[in-house]
Amino acid sequence: MVALFVQNGPFKLTSNNSVQFRQESWTKNHSVLYIDNPVGTGFSFTQDDAGFVRDGNSTGADIYEALVQFFKLFPELRKNKFFMAGESYAGKFIPAVSHVILEKNPKAEVPINLVGVVIGGAICDPVNQLYYDEYLYQIGLIDLNGKTQFREQEEEIISLIKNEQWSQALDAYRLLINANLTTATLFMNLTGFTSTFNYLVPNNTGLLSEIGRLSQYLQNPNVKNAIHVGNSSFNIINNTVQLKLTDDYMKSIAPWLSELMDNVQVLIYSGQLDILFPYSLVENYLRQLTFKDVQLYKNAKREIWLVDNEVAGYKKHAGKFTEVLVRNAGHLSIVDQPKWLLNLIMNFTHS
Repeated sequence: MVALFVQNGPFKLTSNNSVQFRQESWTKNHSVLYIDNPVGTGFSFTQDDAGFVRDGNSTGADIYEALVQFFKLFPELRKNKFFMAGESYAGKFIPAVSHVILEKNPKAEVPINLVGVVIGGAICDPVNQLYYDEYLYQIGLIDLNGKTQFREQEEEIISLIKNEQWSQALDAYRLLINANLTTATLFMNLTGFTSTFNYLVPNNTGLLSEIGRLSQYLQNPNVKNAIHVGNSSFNIINNTVQLKLTDDYMKSIAPWLSELMDNVQVLIYSGQLDILFPYSLVENYLRQLTFKDVQLYKNAKREIWLVDNEVAGYKKHAGKFTEVLVRNAGHLSIVDQPKWLLNLIMNFTHS
C-alpha cells in the first residue's frame, strides 16, 4: 500500500487527505499487482505464529503460492511477460521468490512467465556492502577519526557474519547505521543525521509525515470497505515481523542473484545520494557475484542516460544485466525522481 500511494501507484494522498491521480504512475503502461510483504505488514496478516516468515525460503514459498493463486484466478494474464520490482529489503525477497519460480516452473501446473526483475537501493550481500567508512569519508560526513571508528565496527560485523552469528551481526549493524528509531547509531552520533535516505537531507520528517497520513487514511472504515480488506488493521511497522527475520537480515542472497542474472533480465539501480545502500557499495558486491557475464560487467563501458535531454544518470550493460545510477536521488529514487524512474522501467520492460 505504501508503494501504491507514496511511490508509483495510480493515486497519491494529498496533505488534506484527498486522493489525486499520479502523473508518473507505472500503471499507465503496466498491469501492476501490489503485495504487502512480508506477512504482517500492510493489510497482510496471520493468526498463527507459524505464518510469519523467518527467511528467504519461507518468503519465496509464500509469494510463489500467492502468485500461483493469482494466475489461477486470472488465466488470461498467464501469457503476459511477468516482472517483479522492489526496493530496499526487497533485494532479499525478489531473488528468493525468483529462485522458487525458476525451480518450480519446469513441472508447474501454472508456470509463471518470469522475464525480469528490478531491484532498487537494496541490501543483497551484507558482507560485501559493509564499507560505509570510505563512502561517508569521501562525501565529507565523517572525518578520518570517524572513518577509523566505522571501520572497526564494520570489521566486527563482518567477523560475526563469517561466524554465522546472525542476530549478533544484526545488533552490531543497527548500532552502526541502520538502527531502530529508539537507538542512537554511530552514524547518528558522528553526523547529527537521523535519516540514511539522502545525504543532503538530515531527517525524514516529510516522508514520515506522508506515511503517517496514509496510515490514518487506510484505517478509515469507508476506505477499508472500498478496497475490500474487511476489519484488518494497517501496519507500517510490525515488531513481530522484524523479530522473526532477525536471523535473515545479514545473510547473503548472492547465489540466488547470480542464478537470476543468468536466466532472466535483471535491472539494479541505486540513488546517487543514498546513504543506506549507496552505489559504490552495491557495485562492490556486484563485482563479487558469479554470474556468467560478470567479467563483461567489470569491463562494461558506462553510458550517459538522458531523459528529455537531461542527464538522469548512468547505465552499464552486461548480458542480461543492467546497472543504473539515478542522479539526484536518495534511497527512494522512485520518490525523488518519479519521471526518470518511469522512463527507466518503460525501457526495461518494453525493450
